Amino acid sequence: PTLRGSNAPSKVPSVQEEPTSTPSNNPSVAPSIKPSGVTSPGIVVYDDIVSSDWNDFSYSGTYTPFSTETVASGVNSYKAVSSGWGAIYWKHKNDGISVSSLGVSSLSFWIKSSGAFPIRVKIEGKRHDITTTSSWQHHVISLQEFSNPSTIEKLQFQNGSGNQRTFFVDQVQFI
Repeated sequence: PTLRGSNAPSKVPSVQEEPTSTPSNNPSVAPSIKPSGVTSPGIVVYDDIVSSDWNDFSYSGTYTPFSTETVASGVNSYKAVSSGWGAIYWKHKNDGISVSSLGVSSLSFWIKSSGAFPIRVKIEGKRHDITTTSSWQHHVISLQEFSNPSTIEKLQFQNGSGNQRTFFVDQVQFI
């Protein structure tokens, strides 16, 4: 797994609105913002690219893992134009990540969409619903919301609207 930093914050807001400066969509220019509240140890799933430890099995839609259309941080975000109930679906290449041995307790990510609609965030089949907006939002969801899995092998961001929708995720990691 890809590890980051040294210590996770003890309290992180569950939702943070869009960063104050606008990131650059030009890959040759590094953006000036970084998502706040994202320190680790962390298991990176997506950070400008899907981590080599994860396979991409996204379904029912068109998916662009290197979108420069809009980003929360870095040069890319993962774009989903999903059919009704389509999802970004990442599966760990091995037997998953051990939550306790790696000291992670939450899922952290940024998300933005073409408008407000439900997204089903799923870990090991357990679901936590959020509503997207047209601004980047930072979410930190405790693994307790997913029944405290001891191992994480599957992560999904599923369009919960039943209609075709566009959304972006960025800086996805377990912290």
